[in-house]
Amino acid sequence: PDNKIRNAKAIVYATNGNIFVTGTEESTTGAELIVTKKFSATGTLLASVTNSYFAPAGATITDNPTEIKVDATGNIYVLGKQFGSTSRGNDVVLIKYNSSLTQQWKKLIYNTNQPNNFNDKPCKILFDASNNIYVCGTWNNVNITGFTEEIFVQKYSSTGTMLVSTSVQQGTGKKIEDATDMCIVNN
Repeated sequence: PDNKIRNAKAIVYATNGNIFVTGTEESTTGAELIVTKKFSATGTLLASVTNSYFAPAGATITDNPTEIKVDATGNIYVLGKQFGSTSRGNDVVLIKYNSSLTQQWKKLIYNTNQPNNFNDKPCKILFDASNNIYVCGTWNNVNITGFTEEIFVQKYSSTGTMLVSTSVQQGTGKKIEDATDMCIVNN
């Protein structure tokens, strides 16, 4: 009835029967922001939260979630991209919510070694046996000849502390494509 654009992007089922959906929802200013909703097993809406933040006037906001996961203790993680700044464009964003959709923390992920790092791309979230969070995606790296892409992997503790950050740099004469998947071997 309000003529706003809404798109579902990912869904996850929790062991207690609740269903979590993430997608985008158009704001009153026309920005497309990440929204996450919690439904009961019978489809009743229990909670809804929008990833709201300050953006400069005139900025085009077209956020996009790509994945939603539930960890072993029932916390919800949303991976996507959001507006970072006018010099960075879109950053990868990782948001942790508790099971009631109260935000616990949010991380903007971009190549901190590059001041002008445009339109980073999220790929995947995984958890290890200790509930650490792994995120992979693709970010840009500026070198002498222009922009190149790097695949990155970051590891976070459940409290949001970054434990590892590494990237696969583009070699001379080689082209890095976007990250498309990731796996963990739990030994």
